[in-house]
Amino acid sequence: AAPPLAMSLAFLSKKGFHTATLRNQERVWKAEQAKADEDRKLAELRKEIEDERQVEELRQMQESAGLVKRSERLDWMYEVPGGGPSAEDYLMGKAAELPKGKEDVKAANSSSAPGALWL
Repeated sequence: AAPPLAMSLAFLSKKGFHTATLRNQERVWKAEQAKADEDRKLAELRKEIEDERQVEELRQMQESAGLVKRSERLDWMYEVPGGGPSAEDYLMGKAAELPKGKEDVKAANSSSAPGALWL
C-alpha cells in the first residue's frame, strides 16, 4: 500500500500551477525564447547605436581637422519643393502663380470634360 502522504499529494500533478505539466513547461520555454529574442534585439540595437556613435565621432573629427565641410543636414526638409510660394505669402493668402505650361490644367478645371471635377 502507498504511504498516506504520497496519496494525498497525487492530485498536485493535475493542478494548473504544477511545474511538471507540459502546458507549464511549454509556457516557460516560450517565455525563455521571447526573452532570448528580446535580448538579441537589444544587443543588435546597442551595436547599431555604437556604430552610429563611432561614425558621428569620426565625422566630427574630420570636421574639426578641416577635412570635411560641415553640412546642415536638415535644411532640405524646410525648403519648398518646386520653388512654390514662400511661407509668408502662403500665410497671407496670396494666390499661387502657376508655372508656364500649366494652362491645360486650368482649361481642364473649367471644362465639362469627364473627371474635371477631380482635378
